[in-house]
Amino acid sequence: YEISLTNTGTIAVSTYDLIDTLDANTSFVSATGGGTLNGGNVEWTNLSIPAGSSLALTVVTQVNDPLPPGLTQVANLARDPGGPTPSCPSGQCVVTPVAPAVTYSKSTTATNAAVGDVIEYTLTARVFPSPPTELLTITDTPGTGIDFTAVTSPVAFTFVSCNPLVCTLPARTHV
Repeated sequence: YEISLTNTGTIAVSTYDLIDTLDANTSFVSATGGGTLNGGNVEWTNLSIPAGSSLALTVVTQVNDPLPPGLTQVANLARDPGGPTPSCPSGQCVVTPVAPAVTYSKSTTATNAAVGDVIEYTLTARVFPSPPTELLTITDTPGTGIDFTAVTSPVAFTFVSCNPLVCTLPARTHV
């Protein structure tokens, strides 16, 4: 996060303090300008800003892993410790959407296969920590000589076609 402090006055400021509140779902990595971590805040004291000039500070955070289910955003709020807490989003608060992560797996209990065997495969999709923001499509193409015979239990997915197997999950659907 980049923080810009601007002194529009005609006198230099040499004792400005600043607090940057980190989102509970992020971890502190670093800060420029002498910022130090104190609890969930990065704090600066006695900053100097020349008259008619600006001071740029940077805070680096890392998004925690794992994130809680349903989390859709992380926020970062910079403020004067003696002033009111600004609303989010605003010029002092940055709100960043959390992109959903999608994992897939395919498994079977079969240990070997012979001609004519019916083998059941399980496809598992996990979308976290928030639902997808657009249509999600899963495609499974069988190997040579393998044909699909049935699809069961697509849960929130919509079965589209069989060979290759295509299923879709509408935007904003939790699975």
